[in-house]
Amino acid sequence: GRRGASSIHTMAPLAGRRRAHQATALLLLSAQALQAPTVARPRRHISMSAAGGVVKAAPQVITIDPIGTLVRRAGPEGLLYRDALLAATGLMLPRPDIFQGVYEQAYAAAGSRFGTNSEGAEAWWKKVTKATYDGVLTAEPVVYDADELALYESAFDDIFRSLHDDLTLSDEAWVVDPDAPRLLSALRQWRDYGGPRIVAATDHFDDRLEQLLTNMLGGDCVAATFDHVVTGTGQASCFDITTSTMDVPDASCKHVAVSSPATCPYDTLVVDPRDYENERADDARGSLLDLLDDWGLERAEGDDVVVTSRTYSVYDAEYPGFDGENMEQA
Repeated sequence: GRRGASSIHTMAPLAGRRRAHQATALLLLSAQALQAPTVARPRRHISMSAAGGVVKAAPQVITIDPIGTLVRRAGPEGLLYRDALLAATGLMLPRPDIFQGVYEQAYAAAGSRFGTNSEGAEAWWKKVTKATYDGVLTAEPVVYDADELALYESAFDDIFRSLHDDLTLSDEAWVVDPDAPRLLSALRQWRDYGGPRIVAATDHFDDRLEQLLTNMLGGDCVAATFDHVVTGTGQASCFDITTSTMDVPDASCKHVAVSSPATCPYDTLVVDPRDYENERADDARGSLLDLLDDWGLERAEGDDVVVTSRTYSVYDAEYPGFDGENMEQA
C-alpha cells in the first residue's frame, strides 16, 4: 500500500535491488532491462565519459518529470470520461469532441490543484468529474428525462472510483515512450557505477504518480530506478520537497522535463519526444536517448533507430490515410 499521506515516497533500500553484472544492462532492450538489480554496488561520484575517455563530473541528483517524457497521454482525457459514463448508464451521449470540450471547461474552472486550496487531489478530481457530467447532461439541445438523470446520479460514485483508481492510470489513458526502458536502464547503470547518487521522479500530477509509473513501467523498474517519487502537495512544490529532502545545492541537480518549469531551481534538460518536430520548443531534444549525449554516456547498437508512436483517429483532421495515401505529393 501507499506509504501514508506523505508527498515523498522512498524506494526500497539499495541492498537487495541491484542486479549483478549491470555492465551488460546498457545493451539490453528486452524486458530484462526493467527488472530490479539484486546486488548492491559501491558508488563513485565521478563518471568516465564514453567520448574520448573524458572524466566528467556527474550531477549529484537527477530529477525526471515523467509526464510527457517517459509516459504521455494516449488521447483526449475527456473521452475516458465519456466511455465510463456510457458503459455505466447506456445513455445516448454527445460526440466525443463535444464531451472533450466540456471536460476542458470543467478542468479550467476547477482552479489549481496545489497551493490555492485545502482539499485533497481526490476531492479536486471528483469536482472536475461531476462538473463534466453535469455540464454534458444539462446542455442544450439534448434533454435527458428524470429517470435518465437519476440513473446517472446513482451511478456517479462508482463511475468516479473506476476513473480515479483505474482508467486514468491505465494504458487506456497513457503510452510509454519507446525509448524509456533503454534510457532508464542506462541511467541505473550510470548511477551505480559513478553517476548521480540520487534519481527521483518529480511532478505535480498528484499522489497517484507512483501508481501510474508502476502501472506503465512496471513495479520492478520503478523500484530499481527511482530512489524517490515526489509530488507537490498543498503549499509546497515538488522542487521545494526535493531540495529540503536531498540536502543538495541546486547547482548539483539536473531536471529532465518536457518544458522548463518556472518554479524549478535546477538546470532543466528539455526533452519532447513527440513525433512531430513542429510541435516541439526550439531548445527541446527530440528523443529521450539524446540525454545520453548530454551525460556523456555511450550509445548502444540500435539507439539511432527512430521509433514513432503517433496514432490517428477518425477525428484527426491530419489523418494521412493508410501508407500516407492522403498526403500531398511532393
